[in-house]
Amino acid sequence: MTAKLEDLPRVPRRKILLGKDRESFRVSVSVVYVGNPDVTIRDICEVTGRSFGFIHKLLIESNIKLRSRGGARPSRKAAGD
Repeated sequence: MTAKLEDLPRVPRRKILLGKDRESFRVSVSVVYVGNPDVTIRDICEVTGRSFGFIHKLLIESNIKLRSRGGARPSRKAAGD
């Protein structure tokens, strides 16, 4: 089962997720993050309305191996250039 980013629920601001609500949200976020290599934590934050820290914490709680930041690193010029 591959979940889509658009299928994630939007959580109202300041709503505290506890118990079964938090568990189902955590599973949904984990499935989307693991199943779609192009989806970032920031993408999930934008769709769900939750903070980066909250989504990051949920993924850590789920024992999900987080992807590296990626992207090209600037090359270092030699001191004489």
